[in-house]
Amino acid sequence: MEKNLKFMVRVSCMTYNHAPYIVDAMNGFTMQQTSFPFVCTIIDDASTDGEQQVIQNYIETNFSLSDDNTVYRKETDDYQLVFAQHKENCNCYFLVIYLKYNHFSINKSKAPYLEEWTDTKYVAICEGDDYWIHPGKLEMEVAFLEANRDYGLCYTGIGVKNQKTGKVSKKTMYNYPSTIGFWELLITNRIGTLTVLYRKVLGNKYFEEINPVSHNWKMGDYPMWLWFGMESKIKRFDIVTSVYRISSGSASHAVDENAQTDFLKSVMDIKLFFMDYYHLTEEKKREIIKKFANGIAKVALLKNNRKMYEYGMIFKKEMSVDITIFDKLCGFLLSHKWSRKVIEIYKKTRVDYF
Repeated sequence: MEKNLKFMVRVSCMTYNHAPYIVDAMNGFTMQQTSFPFVCTIIDDASTDGEQQVIQNYIETNFSLSDDNTVYRKETDDYQLVFAQHKENCNCYFLVIYLKYNHFSINKSKAPYLEEWTDTKYVAICEGDDYWIHPGKLEMEVAFLEANRDYGLCYTGIGVKNQKTGKVSKKTMYNYPSTIGFWELLITNRIGTLTVLYRKVLGNKYFEEINPVSHNWKMGDYPMWLWFGMESKIKRFDIVTSVYRISSGSASHAVDENAQTDFLKSVMDIKLFFMDYYHLTEEKKREIIKKFANGIAKVALLKNNRKMYEYGMIFKKEMSVDITIFDKLCGFLLSHKWSRKVIEIYKKTRVDYF
């Protein structure tokens, strides 16, 4: 294998039981047209649905496996590894690690397996069930960060795919300004992780300074974006480059009432941590709590989730903020256990002035 190869970007792809989707993800990587070499590190966490074979077939079909200058293989008790260059896209390299047993279930880190492959300037993220659709995504984002040193992260709009219907709805970034920071993200997170490119040196600093593993947060991206929003500028591109699949099994789209509420509790824990970390005033804290609790009330009504509503109201009382008319009406509907049909009628006829 060539020893002096230097990559500008590492694309991080963690995947498990994504056999029906992983080809879309890999196609999104190999379509990238760049002026620099990049490496896609794909780690399959011992999938049980045949995904490892799907990845292997893709590598054998699309990558040069007979060139001793670019191919590298390794096997340990923990994994099998293959590194290769794409046959047509000479700037695209894959490093695939097939884990021999599931690491997530025993809380074992995969990071040590990548130590030799993380010496890049930038990092992009795309999990195995999401995918990129714009061939200029990486080139556009790298060019911007190279020219704007005060920006640490950039991201784009996304398409959201409903797996049941197959329809994709495009979302730019919800009327966000083109440059955002800590305050906008503290109010609500609108960064699609699969669209992000960030400076690795800042990412390393975040993990050293915040040590997110020591917290019991249910998401790894949101706290990182908050930290980036305070430590650097963040750029939004008003263009759709990626598609996110909505799955009922994900934490942010869970169907179970308890899972929904636990996810929102973790979001609030993250907000409180960073408000304290950056010494926000009590007035600013109350403003954020009020906005978040109002949002919980609306989601609780949409999902007919009384537990979630009650959780939002706890924070309002603790922070001594006023309960809005919307909250009172939402609480009335939920406390009287109105049927889903009645709530649906209300949603269609209500006036949005609460």
